[in-house]
Amino acid sequence: MKSAAFEYGPYTIKTFASSGMVRARLFRNGVWVREISDWTADTVEEAVRLMKRTVEEAEEEAQEGQAVH
Repeated sequence: MKSAAFEYGPYTIKTFASSGMVRARLFRNGVWVREISDWTADTVEEAVRLMKRTVEEAEEEAQEGQAVH
């Protein structure tokens, strides 16, 4: 299994490649962010791109929720 880590703002996206598939998992301060589901893709680049998009969407939703209050 190969692994890699990518910094993305306050997050770290860790990828794990095995059997031709790549899993991306999100961490913050070394702790797995369980509220954000893992992504599986054919390439590291695709898995990281999907995770970044998910983080951006989650942050937008959080900001919208704060604006309502």
